[in-house]
Amino acid sequence: MPSDDKENIMTIQARKSQLIVHQEHPFNAEPPGDLLRQSFLTPQEHFYVRTHGSIPAVDPTSYRLFITGLVQRKRELSLDDLQSLSAVHTVTATLECAGNRRHELMAVKPILGEVPWRADVIGTAKWRGVPLREVLRAVGVEADARYVAFTSLDEAQFEGE
Repeated sequence: MPSDDKENIMTIQARKSQLIVHQEHPFNAEPPGDLLRQSFLTPQEHFYVRTHGSIPAVDPTSYRLFITGLVQRKRELSLDDLQSLSAVHTVTATLECAGNRRHELMAVKPILGEVPWRADVIGTAKWRGVPLREVLRAVGVEADARYVAFTSLDEAQFEGE
């Protein structure tokens, strides 16, 4: 698995024994349904893994978020800067992969380049972070701005690209 982050690889390797692995690279796996139903909150080791490429190595001490566009103050924020903008909020939420139960569709017609997910690509967890509205307040969004676009550190390739 190409990645500079050995810790991510070791974490995934440790979790593999408890998950149904559909693909090694990029790594994609889901929990067996009986494990998923043991608790309202999904333990991290049972949470599905959906990736489209290598997991980037991120050093939390040197990471920077760049905010540009229709804002009054362009900013470069460290994780400490982000956390100082507002109290960290915790939200309990359920995430479900849009491809959940795709194996049933694939039984009718092949779908090239996609993971044949069963019915358990879903998980509920407590997610922590700074609300986006606080980040946007800190940069002063222009009145005519209508959208927020995000660019991530990971790189992905899709079928046909």
